[in-house]
Amino acid sequence: MKEYSVYGNIDGGVPLILINTYEGDGSSEWEALKKMSLPPFTLVVVHGMDWDADMSPFPADPVFKGQKLLGHGPEYLSYLLKEVVPNVQKSRQIPFTWMGIAGYSLAGLFACYTLFVDSPFSRFASASGSLWYPGFLDFAKSSGTSLKGKKVSLSLGDKESLTKHPVLSTVGDKTQEFLNLVKEKGAEATFDWNPGNHYAEPEARLARTIAKLF
Repeated sequence: MKEYSVYGNIDGGVPLILINTYEGDGSSEWEALKKMSLPPFTLVVVHGMDWDADMSPFPADPVFKGQKLLGHGPEYLSYLLKEVVPNVQKSRQIPFTWMGIAGYSLAGLFACYTLFVDSPFSRFASASGSLWYPGFLDFAKSSGTSLKGKKVSLSLGDKESLTKHPVLSTVGDKTQEFLNLVKEKGAEATFDWNPGNHYAEPEARLARTIAKLF
């Protein structure tokens, strides 16, 4: 069942960062972010979603056995924008100064997907994002959306492409191509390498990637 946890500033008048996470209540992500000495902000961590289905922007063939990339991303985004964000905003006395969305792995892909659809987000962080996703780069290239005024932070582990898997091994090239694309479309974008494979220190890596949005 989808749920969300809220951390940080309780009054508003600060940025909001929304994270979609595979497991946990967001406390580990919050602890990692507190170590970054960032300005005050509100963190919203959504969990309990159908990970493969909800984080996939459109249907695609599975990359792993048993994976169901059903493409429920548009419906899930509607849930975020019609339920989660308004409910959090309603409890704040002052509007948020800006809103960002972030995630790791498939949630990083989802954050990048929201660049190209109508949403209140202006800053986007993808750590070890699944930019190998079949058809995603073509989708991004075909979008006529201007990204002027948007800020994008990407990161990737330096060993993530060192796999024999024919799809996952493209993640380094696809991430670089995506970085160049969003810059061409007008976004202010940064990229950082992290040491290790896909599973090395995900919370810390996501926190460092989010920090670049401030």
